[in-house]
Amino acid sequence: MELTREEIKFIPYFIRAIELRTIRNPIKGQEIADKINLNLNRFGLKKELTDAKIRQFVNYIRANSLSSIIATREGYYTDNTIESLNYQIESLRSRIIKQQKAIQGLEKLKKELILKQQKTLFNANL
Repeated sequence: MELTREEIKFIPYFIRAIELRTIRNPIKGQEIADKINLNLNRFGLKKELTDAKIRQFVNYIRANSLSSIIATREGYYTDNTIESLNYQIESLRSRIIKQQKAIQGLEKLKKELILKQQKTLFNANL
């Protein structure tokens, strides 16, 4: 799902807020959403934000090389060190591999279900 024009206009504010965070004081996605939701009109946003929307913002920012946002279990922060960027890149690669395996498993299951349905139809026609 793409960001709206209003959400894209909001991105610079989002970046400035995250850039105040470091490894010592990260912020959780829902906490970000809650703080923004208190000031929706001020930022020109129409809909309340969710943790999922925060992830979309982070993905947009990373995909467009706008800021070096790092995500850990503790929350989001920025860090411009090569080590932190390598950590984040490897974390993303690991998730991609796990998602690919999940897709493969679901595709296998889908084939099995199709075969089962075809056998059922074939046996019903006998």
